[in-house]
Amino acid sequence: AADVLMRLVPLDLRLSAFPVGRALRAPLNHMNMVLLRAAEDGFQMLVFRSMARTAWHEVEEAMTTVAARG
Repeated sequence: AADVLMRLVPLDLRLSAFPVGRALRAPLNHMNMVLLRAAEDGFQMLVFRSMARTAWHEVEEAMTTVAARG
């Protein structure tokens, strides 16, 4: 999850820099979001409901890119 999200946000999301329980406001392209480290291997992304499909699309494209490199 961190590898995918680091393609989208200008943050260091490694566990040592972004521990469990930490939350930050971050840009997701043209949207604002709150990013929460919910577990060692997972995040919660909070965006406005009207932007949910756009945010999903951005994450989906980043996941496809990361999968293609692997």
